[in-house]
Amino acid sequence: SQRDMHPNAIKGVLAALTVDMGVSILFTRDEQDTAQMLFVLSKREDGERGERKVHPQKSHHSQKEEQEYIISAFPEIGMKNARLLLSHFGSIQGVVNASLEELAAVKGIGEKTAQKVFDLCRRVYG
Repeated sequence: SQRDMHPNAIKGVLAALTVDMGVSILFTRDEQDTAQMLFVLSKREDGERGERKVHPQKSHHSQKEEQEYIISAFPEIGMKNARLLLSHFGSIQGVVNASLEELAAVKGIGEKTAQKVFDLCRRVYG
């Protein structure tokens, strides 16, 4: 169905997405072309060694942001709780070496989250 939208409104949205938000927009002819484009993008993302890039763009501006980023990747930990943990323990090593009781004692973390973080830090790789 047709929508009553001025072409400049659409162009404005596309411009905002690309310029202001850094979103890449790719146009394809149809579903088949879209599928082929997604396949090519996927292969490119896999890289030469066939490994998926977990952190394709590292845009952290400071060591503090890098530390927050690492801790925020822990189970049930977002940026807010990463900051709480880092403020409480002083470093990534402090968080990793903390006992279960010490983790749970941090306001905003809770026992379940503390247990998940504790277990992850002590789990054997593999």
